[in-house]
Amino acid sequence: MHTLPLLELQILQERYLERQALSVCRSATFLDCLRAREVPPTLTIKTPRGTVMTVSASQIYGSRAKFFAHLDLGGDLQCVLTRRGEEFVALYTHWLLHEYTERYRALSTPGHQGWLVQVVTLVVIRFLMEQKYDLGLAHGQATFADPWACNAMWHIQTLHALPEYQARMIHHITRDPAQQAAIMEQFWDQLDVRLQGHLVEIPDPLPPLPAGTQLPFAQLAQPFAPLPLPESEEGKDA
Repeated sequence: MHTLPLLELQILQERYLERQALSVCRSATFLDCLRAREVPPTLTIKTPRGTVMTVSASQIYGSRAKFFAHLDLGGDLQCVLTRRGEEFVALYTHWLLHEYTERYRALSTPGHQGWLVQVVTLVVIRFLMEQKYDLGLAHGQATFADPWACNAMWHIQTLHALPEYQARMIHHITRDPAQQAAIMEQFWDQLDVRLQGHLVEIPDPLPPLPAGTQLPFAQLAQPFAPLPLPESEEGKDA
């Protein structure tokens, strides 16, 4: 039975979730995030009409702004992962399957939809953590429940901003598109290594959760397990 007041419990849960969610944000790209959890970046399926079609996790990630544009996140993001994170996953999944493009209607089997939920979960977590960072930076709001996670996210987002500057520098160094691509690819690899490295300082351990407390996003506490998809439906890296 919980012994903490509801708000204190939610803040403590959010602190746990923020620290766990950092692992979703530490990959240099969303595809790297998928690879780290062995989630296929694409899914090749056959529609009821017999057409072979590929569904891309990158396209799902690219639709996040359109999905969240219709939602009110509320002014207080401090406990948004705890209060609304799983709700957003369910809403996003339903939106893709029933309200967005026809492409996602074909994801009809448990294996298809299991893959979709895994991808959407990562998209939602990454988006909400970025929103915490952006609103905290732009408006000075206390959007993080955990001060250490806040500092770590600032470090991560600083590294995420580097590719734009790197691309400009490469453009001045060489005009050869092949050389530009090779240098940028090497930079992305090095950036991912840096992001996976040490974050600021080692955090103090959090107080234990009350007995019987369940955290939303239970899968954050452990690596995502690969889905047992049929061979013909396995994702193929682009």
